[in-house]
Amino acid sequence: MPDKGWIDIGAPELTFDDPAEAQTWIDENKDEMGDEYDTDKLEVRLKEKPQDGPDGDIKSDDSEHKGDPKHEDTSLDDEEDKRIAAAKRAGEKAAREQHAKDLETNSQNCKEAADKAEEARDAASNSQSLEENLQEANKAVAAAKEAKQLADPRNKEDRDNAKRAAEAAREAIDEAASEAASDNPDNLDEIMDELEDLDSQVTELEQPKKWEPKVSQCQGHAKQAQDLAEKASEEYADDDLDDAAGHAEDSYDEAKKARESCDLDKVRDRQAAIDAAKAAEDALRDSENLIDDAEEKIGEMMEQQNDPDLLNPPAKWGIWSIDESDFVPGAEYNSEQEASDAIDSMYGNQSKYQPRLLPDPAKEAAEKAADEGEIDPDNPGEEEGFCCGFEEEMDRLSEGKEPCIVTNLEGITTDPDAIEQFMAFVQLLGIPLPPIKELPIKDYVFMHLHPKGIEFGDNYHEDDEEGDPNDWSVVDVPAWIPEDFGPGFEVDVVEDDHLDAVVTSEARAPISELIPNAVWSLKLKKGNLSCYEEPTPEEVDSLLGQESKPTLSKVISDAKKQPVKSNVGKVKLSKWDPNQEVMVNWETGEVKQFTRTELLDGSAGPEWEATRFITLPELGLQVVAAIPGAIEILKSLNFTDYSEVSPVTLQINNPTPEISDYMGRLADPLIVNDSGNQITLEY
Repeated sequence: MPDKGWIDIGAPELTFDDPAEAQTWIDENKDEMGDEYDTDKLEVRLKEKPQDGPDGDIKSDDSEHKGDPKHEDTSLDDEEDKRIAAAKRAGEKAAREQHAKDLETNSQNCKEAADKAEEARDAASNSQSLEENLQEANKAVAAAKEAKQLADPRNKEDRDNAKRAAEAAREAIDEAASEAASDNPDNLDEIMDELEDLDSQVTELEQPKKWEPKVSQCQGHAKQAQDLAEKASEEYADDDLDDAAGHAEDSYDEAKKARESCDLDKVRDRQAAIDAAKAAEDALRDSENLIDDAEEKIGEMMEQQNDPDLLNPPAKWGIWSIDESDFVPGAEYNSEQEASDAIDSMYGNQSKYQPRLLPDPAKEAAEKAADEGEIDPDNPGEEEGFCCGFEEEMDRLSEGKEPCIVTNLEGITTDPDAIEQFMAFVQLLGIPLPPIKELPIKDYVFMHLHPKGIEFGDNYHEDDEEGDPNDWSVVDVPAWIPEDFGPGFEVDVVEDDHLDAVVTSEARAPISELIPNAVWSLKLKKGNLSCYEEPTPEEVDSLLGQESKPTLSKVISDAKKQPVKSNVGKVKLSKWDPNQEVMVNWETGEVKQFTRTELLDGSAGPEWEATRFITLPELGLQVVAAIPGAIEILKSLNFTDYSEVSPVTLQINNPTPEISDYMGRLADPLIVNDSGNQITLEY
């Protein structure tokens, strides 16, 4: 049992899982504790003896609030309740250990299934009869199915083994088809139909198995039912009878949906369906006189609460291998008949396999815990608490909600929005940086951890002729994401695709103080997260359709090492007044500025179109998005192969990729046509 940490001096009632956690809590909350505690006397000490129960833990079993004294469970008033709560936590721990073992076992069994598929393929190749070929082809397909079922799509080794098994099964089918064609038996058509069916099964197995967290529809509907019932109760208390009745009926509908979508294998689903029915029943009884069929609906909700399948779910059946003296991995059925049919389908007979009831993993774990002295075998309450904790935690883990941890910040992103944000960020920092197409994840995260903003002075007037338009400065602004974000930080995945994953977590102070439940999000690579298998460089290149390029880190580093040039922090401003509107005449090509007064009195006719400034610190330029601005850029780059076809048309021959990029940034109001060998700009 690990030592427990507690704040002995100043706040002895505060208890934590370990001393480090206690100290962290002090550090994070010290400034806010002055009214309640003498913060100068807070001191962390180790407990010398068990406190308040067999395991020394007086907190709630709600892991979300562990270590938070505000959520200590004060309901455990007697020793029996404390022992049951401790047993429940022991069950949760056993479930996590079992889940890890299951993943390891499944991975090993997946490999063995792939080996079986290859053995069947080899046997088919060496067989002397068509009958043997067909038998081996069926064995190979059955083994491939087993491998696919056992494979964790987040595990590269599992994916490779499932692929290996499918390839072996297809080769076995091809061998059988070839043998059948050469033998030309009387029932050739029947045999070919069977092989075609096997082939279609393999085709299905070859489809990638995508990992997705399993969202419980049942629990979602149950939550809706309870929320609607609570709303109906409030409305009934306020004499809003019609609304109360309507929401009571809606609660009933959601409770029914919860039962229909209930996964009987999940204890949390079963309990959710029961709780939903109870909430709906209470709401219906409040509005019984206002609902025509209220009595019937109340009866349905009572039946749902007492549904035998919800209270005592049916046992599961498996396939017992007589030769192996063990269950076939991954084989699980709702009835003996289903298991028997599966044996006939996969193995052809029941001479070496038979249907058997699967053992209850929660009860097996409870028996082991009793043998090891973790729970009292003579106390039914402790056994029930242990099993409840075990089943609930296994539910959670099976839903794919195990923590997703940031493991590294390596790799690059090509997301245009991220790159645009970063370019604006480095411009504020005064770093000369050429246009980029790739951004290191480290730099992307750094930008979010150290955001910058612009603070305007009292004399700044953007749209006024008076005042100083240069009266502004770059300032630090509070970050939404926590300071400790990085490897080891736990996040939630809200969206993903073939390479990227959008992660989120609760926003931290100060934004969380202003906006309750505020969240932030970042777009990372799957290779940055523990819940995905990191793709190889070859896989990344294949998915991107391009070869990997050097990261930006070196570019930034080299830029910082360069001697300060005239363009660093000394951008050559255009002759244009930023307090006036810059416009271009799309008929003549003339570029001119207008004051607000001139615009209001109509001095700029319909042939004049507004344009914009573009700041290019890497070139030391600030240009207007018009043909004169394009010519300024070309001259700065010492590029001469261009011509003004007309006052409103510029033609550039044999442009470099760099020039193509700059000209593309001038689009709107310019129309830019880039054929690769020639660029035409016109209004």
